[in-house]
Amino acid sequence: MVRVLDDRFERGFKVRVRRRFPATCLMLALLLMGLSSCGPQVMSVPAPGAKFDVDSVELPSLPDSLSFRDYNTVEIAEVDLGVPPGSPGEDDKIWVMRPKRNKRNNDQERSYPCVFVASAGATVLTGIGMSTAEMGQYSALTRQGFVVVGYGTDGHIDETTTDRQFIDAHRRFRASMSGLVNSRNAIELALAKVPSIDPNRLYAVGHSSAAKHALLLATHDPRIRGCISLAGFADILQTADAQEQANYDSVLSDWREFAVKASPATHADSLQCPVYLYHRDGDLVVSARNSMNFAAQRSNANLPTKLVISSGSDHYTAVRHIDTAASWLADLDDCLRTGKTFVNGRITDDAPFRQAAIEVVVTTDHPSFLRLPFPAATRAAELNDTGFLAITNDELGFLLYPLGQWKPSIEPVWIFPTKGTPQSMCFATHQSSSPIQTPERLFACVSAQSETVDFWDYHKAGLVDSIALPAEAVDQPWRSLATHPAVKDGTVFLAARDPDSEAVQLWKVGPNRDASSSGKSLGAEDGKLSSSTVGAFPFEIPMTDYVSQTPRMRQAHAETIAAMAGRLRGRPLPRVLERDGHFFKIEPDQISVTPLFGGEPVATFPLQAEERQAVLHADAGGEDRPSCLGWLMSSQYCIGIFPTSAIVIRLNSLRLPQPVKTEFDSNVTLYSGRRVTQRLGVNRSERPIRLSLNGESLPFEWNASESEIAFEVPKQAHGVSTFVIGIDAERDYTWLLEGEVFDATNPSQSKNAIRGTQDGEDHAI
Repeated sequence: MVRVLDDRFERGFKVRVRRRFPATCLMLALLLMGLSSCGPQVMSVPAPGAKFDVDSVELPSLPDSLSFRDYNTVEIAEVDLGVPPGSPGEDDKIWVMRPKRNKRNNDQERSYPCVFVASAGATVLTGIGMSTAEMGQYSALTRQGFVVVGYGTDGHIDETTTDRQFIDAHRRFRASMSGLVNSRNAIELALAKVPSIDPNRLYAVGHSSAAKHALLLATHDPRIRGCISLAGFADILQTADAQEQANYDSVLSDWREFAVKASPATHADSLQCPVYLYHRDGDLVVSARNSMNFAAQRSNANLPTKLVISSGSDHYTAVRHIDTAASWLADLDDCLRTGKTFVNGRITDDAPFRQAAIEVVVTTDHPSFLRLPFPAATRAAELNDTGFLAITNDELGFLLYPLGQWKPSIEPVWIFPTKGTPQSMCFATHQSSSPIQTPERLFACVSAQSETVDFWDYHKAGLVDSIALPAEAVDQPWRSLATHPAVKDGTVFLAARDPDSEAVQLWKVGPNRDASSSGKSLGAEDGKLSSSTVGAFPFEIPMTDYVSQTPRMRQAHAETIAAMAGRLRGRPLPRVLERDGHFFKIEPDQISVTPLFGGEPVATFPLQAEERQAVLHADAGGEDRPSCLGWLMSSQYCIGIFPTSAIVIRLNSLRLPQPVKTEFDSNVTLYSGRRVTQRLGVNRSERPIRLSLNGESLPFEWNASESEIAFEVPKQAHGVSTFVIGIDAERDYTWLLEGEVFDATNPSQSKNAIRGTQDGEDHAI
């Protein structure tokens, strides 16, 4: 969108335009020059509440056919309709881009959905010419199987323009009925000359000023079945600030009446189709409040709307969100094509899409965290470090939430059906045997009353395999799944507890693998696993060469095996985590972030009533659905999981003091139970006053003359360890010293081996 600004005392009027123009600052060359000498112009405007009568403008002659040419993965046709200059629809260049036919896509009878996109970068009162370069930004739609039709709108103004030129451009824009005549011409051309387009699956998409146009088109043409607005607006008067309005008042006395008529918000009741609104919360050109207000207006009318607000301020690159929005549009198109319903990420057969209002969630007032409420009847949650949270819900099945991107409106991307009551699930990875194929991201599900473990590809929502459960596990009431990130063949581990003997059976399960041949029995005493199995995982998890040669990966390998063993034995999940010198802790009424060495919390996140009740219930020993903390996306987020909700904390927004991070010198080898000396690069006036490992304080000695710290490595330390040192200076800060600790009692251990278990006995892997 272009904004008309005022700087009378220096350069007169200027325009801020989209970056697609090579020299934005040239617009300082006096748009509307000489406004004071030209009195405000008056033009005829129908009643603001009435719609534009597009049918009153005659449709121009259409070409006999379109000539397509190949371009990469698409076919492109360009046409000029030959509309006489000065006539409505005179900006008559139209561009059609469709998926290229190939061996896999060569169905001559196939029909395609079609998206109509106007060029962006206009003011609120003028149009803009067609830009083929801009249309290339919408290639994500062709990858989803859409035909894309691009066009310009009447009333284009150059980078340098006079007041009279602006007035003339507005007159032509008004004659084209805010560009709706251009839209009508593009739609009729596409339907008449591209027979593969399905006339019942037409959509409108746009960015900035073109987003407003897409919404307006959807209010006037009932053939538009869905709309995407990227950083757009629906109310022109609300979008133009006071200075812009004063500028327009200087030249056009009746522009406000036209602005009301050309605003989608005026005709909101006619916009019945589903709408996707995207905005960045710090947009400096078009405020995110525009999308929020329009979403609230539609939500109050129970109209299907999805609002997505992300962090950021760049208005112009918001168009890149089409890569994400295109998936939403593809899901909507699938529902319209099949007659199903799409509600909050779930496809059902109950009702047509237009009757299902999608919940609108506006950005939270607290920029550091968001709360994700779970649907009623949720019983368990599972976290995947790649950015997914899965829950089991007795009524809906298995739901997957994408938490990898910070956005205030989080809805499940997939809901997998179940053959019974959903009981347990976990994530896995299946590496294809073909080197050119990407790994399948698997989600393994087990339901009560089911005889199979179902493996779903949660990127494609396709069923990969159903593996029969061992006969002795089918009727067991308790099951738990565990997996390991180093396993690349889709392997998961299924545990079932015998209610009579309390023994636990464990099976290794994966796609194309018989689970019955991989069972192991873990004996139990008084309802607990026998001491001979404590701390061990009964299956060997071999390391790849990359893992074995990377200390951090070896550490992760050992920690996840220990976590899997702990999960089998019902050990409590963590409610306290430590990162970069701070404790993250679930307390009875809040999640707190406290410096490792004491002091007041630097951040707190209050719990709601049901979350507080869950914590009290767990403290009383009734931890049937535990509250716990976990890391997400390589510790970019801390997530607190409760029976009814999850709290996601964005660590970067907390502005915690950043510690100094170094490693032990290359000539220093750390052994458990042995003394180590390490030089710190601190100033003479600084000295360490605290040392800890895993939250436990350690004694140390400080040699000020050499700036060296000496201490004994704890005997229980192993693997990659981070020693936290508090430095006393004019400002207290934390020093993180990282190194790999080896077992001094095991002479066979080297830097390329860690301890593991195999067949119940210790082995060096």
